[in-house]
Amino acid sequence: MKRISIIFFALIALVSCNKISVNDSQNAQYDASKLNFNLDVRMASDTKAVKTDWARFDKLWIFFEGKTGGYLEMTYDMSGTGAGWGTPSVHGSLTLDATGELFAIFLPYWIEGQYPTFSGSSWTFDSRSTDSYYLAAKDVAYEITDTEDVSTLSTATTINMTLPTSGYVQIFVPDASAANGTNKISCNAVKPAGIASISSVGDITENDGTAGDFLTGYVKTISGAKGYYASGKLVAEPGNDYYFAMEFGENYYDYYRHLDTPLASGAAVKLTSKHQVGAGYYVQIGDAEWCTINHAINTTYYHAVPWQYSGTKFTWPGADAAAWATKFTSYPLPTGDVIPTRVNFQSLNSNSNSYWLRVGGVNGRLFVDSTDLTKYLFIPAAPTSGQTPGTEGVLWSCTAVDGSSSYGLQVTSSVRQTRGFKNTNQAPVRTVKGAI
Repeated sequence: MKRISIIFFALIALVSCNKISVNDSQNAQYDASKLNFNLDVRMASDTKAVKTDWARFDKLWIFFEGKTGGYLEMTYDMSGTGAGWGTPSVHGSLTLDATGELFAIFLPYWIEGQYPTFSGSSWTFDSRSTDSYYLAAKDVAYEITDTEDVSTLSTATTINMTLPTSGYVQIFVPDASAANGTNKISCNAVKPAGIASISSVGDITENDGTAGDFLTGYVKTISGAKGYYASGKLVAEPGNDYYFAMEFGENYYDYYRHLDTPLASGAAVKLTSKHQVGAGYYVQIGDAEWCTINHAINTTYYHAVPWQYSGTKFTWPGADAAAWATKFTSYPLPTGDVIPTRVNFQSLNSNSNSYWLRVGGVNGRLFVDSTDLTKYLFIPAAPTSGQTPGTEGVLWSCTAVDGSSSYGLQVTSSVRQTRGFKNTNQAPVRTVKGAI
C-alpha cells in the first residue's frame, strides 16, 4: 500500500511540473536582440506595376502589436533568409511575448538615417519618405519557440506585403543624365499620397494631397533605363487628358498626353518625350510662336517656370512698339520677342483645344494644337488687379479697344477669349516671336 502511494504522488508531481512548464512558456518574455529569426517576406501580385519585385537594399520595418519600445529593420540583400531578406536588426528596446501579432511597412524611397519614431500613439517616418505608395502587412501571427537554448521567432504564414489601398500609379521619365537633388513631377490627375503614421496596433493613416501638387522625384534605373521616378494616387475620375510638369534641378519640362482609356489603379506611365520650358523656348500654335513662360520683372526677366502666379503685373503702356520698349527699358524683352496682338490671341483660341487643369500646384488653361497634339502651351491663371490667384488670369495684348481699354486673353475655368479691360488695371505679359 505504501508503494502505491509513492507512485501516485510521484505522478501528481510530474503532472504539476509539466503544467508549470507550459504556463512559464506562455508567459515568457524574450529580448528581441537575443532571438533567432525565421521570417519569410513575400510580395503579393496585387501590387501590379507600382512594385513588381524586390530590389537590393530595399528596407522593411516590422513592428509588434502593443510594443512601442523598438522594431525590426530588414534589408533585402538577395542572399539572406525570407526569400532574399537578410537577418533583421533590432532598433530600440524590444521585449516580446511568446505569441502575438506583428505588422510590417515597406517604403520605396526610404532616406538613409530617417528611422521611424514613436510619438504619442503612433509610429511616424520622415515626411520626405512618405509622399508615395507603400506596401503593408497587418495581423500576422508570430510564435517564439525554444529549441536547445535557441529561441526562434517565426510566423505561421509568410509576411505578405500588399498595397493596402488602391489608386496608386507610377510615373517614369527616362533621362540618362538624371541626378539626385531637388526633383519634382506633377500631373493634373495625380495627387501626392502615402503613409502618414501607423498606430501601435497597425492601423494606418494616409497623407492625402491635392491633384496637381508636385510629387517627389527620385533617380531610378528601371529595365536598364535611368531616369526620374515618382508615384501618387489618381483622382476619382482622372479623365483622358494628362499634363505633366517637371522640375529636375535647373531644368524644367512639360508633357501632354491624351488617352482613349483613362488611367487605372496600378498604371505605369512612361513619358516617351518631354518639352523644355523657360526663357528661349517657344511653341507654335496658330499664327505665332509663343514663349513658354510669362515675362516678369526679376533678375532673369522671366519666370523660371510657366506654373507660377507671382511676378510683376504691368499697366498698359500703349499701342505701339515704342511704348512697350520704353516700358521694358530696365528689363528688356529678349531679342526678337514682342507683345502679342489681339489677332494672335484669337488665332491661339481658334487653332487649339483647351483644358482647365491644375499642375505644379497652379490652376491654368492648357492650349493644345487642334491638329498636332505635340504642341501645347500652359498659361496660369495669373491674376490682374484685385483678382484671386487661380480663378482668373488675363494677359495683355498691344491692341487697344479705345482710349481707356485694351484687349487681353482671359483665362478662367470656363472661358478662353480676348476681351477688353481698363488700361489702369495690371496684368502679366506672355511674349511671342516676330514683329508687331
